[in-house]
Amino acid sequence: MAKKIQKTHVGSDPATTHPVAIGTSSFRQQYLFAFASQPEVRAYLRTQLTPDEASRTPDILKAWATAQSHVQALTQSEAGLADTIQIEEVPVGSQASIAAMLDNDLVRKAFQLE
Repeated sequence: MAKKIQKTHVGSDPATTHPVAIGTSSFRQQYLFAFASQPEVRAYLRTQLTPDEASRTPDILKAWATAQSHVQALTQSEAGLADTIQIEEVPVGSQASIAAMLDNDLVRKAFQLE
């Protein structure tokens, strides 16, 4: 992750105000675009690609179109699969790890366990 710090000033007169560091960062993202609609993919590409990556847009859209037959087959072959999942007890070997994770205020709050 590249991090850039830009200095700016708070207030209207830089001579009488204090500099404030403004951090910006960028990172590579992976987008599971095969299951997105074409408008969603286009919007993502338009807003997230860097200028040097934008030239790859036609190739990316072609790859998306090529993947659609596989996506449709997978959607049909896995239809209803989520309804077959059973709830089971946590394995004994995992209980200590889970207890350690739950010993965190943010985790408990995120999963509304408090």
